[in-house]
Amino acid sequence: MIIDKKGRGLCMDAFMKFTTEELIVLLHTAGHKEEARTLAAGADIVLDTEILSHVFLSTIIQLTAKGIWDKNAFEEDHSPLSREMLSFLEMYTKSDYFIRAIDESRKQVMFLHHVAYGVWLLQLVEDKIIHDFSFLEPEEIPHALSGFYAGYTPAVSALYPPFRLDDASFEQLRDPEQHGTVVGAFVGTLDEKEAFLAFVNDLERNSCRMENISVFSNTDKAPMMLKDIVFLLPSD
Repeated sequence: MIIDKKGRGLCMDAFMKFTTEELIVLLHTAGHKEEARTLAAGADIVLDTEILSHVFLSTIIQLTAKGIWDKNAFEEDHSPLSREMLSFLEMYTKSDYFIRAIDESRKQVMFLHHVAYGVWLLQLVEDKIIHDFSFLEPEEIPHALSGFYAGYTPAVSALYPPFRLDDASFEQLRDPEQHGTVVGAFVGTLDEKEAFLAFVNDLERNSCRMENISVFSNTDKAPMMLKDIVFLLPSD
């Protein structure tokens, strides 16, 4: 039993799976049109009238087969979605903050939505197509993150001391042609310089690509505000 923000019980399945098109239709039908458009844009789907109509027609068949879409209720001008599904979508869109972890090499993104006190919703997105949902308790989050990045082993930090970069220098490192400039301007001890050069070498071996874990707040006044971010760089 999952309890939503208003203390109501939700008898939802422990695990749910939707395609991007299914989730767009569900959000749009439940009145969360802006969230549906945002999801479509992230999956490179243009929701003009003709495309939206085609997506609805084909996707409703899939949702009906899954028992999610009530065809009779829809034909009688009632909501085709159950109260539990509507409550789930409300929780999903109104999460007050969430964690996003990215693994570009596997084309996967994991979201951890805080949906109620002591309750988190995990959303695993595969190649912008498949969305797997499951509910988690707070103590399960570290395991979820380590599982998402399975195959990555934390580096032995004793090899190199920490070093500091300002925001401008860090942004410049995204451009390989700027690496020489940033290295030349680096200020630090010899050990810190050695650590920084090792970092730049790893960055170049990975085509200047880093994975990241971000924390966002999500309120009516300031939707999708980045609060914190950690970058992960594979190293030899």
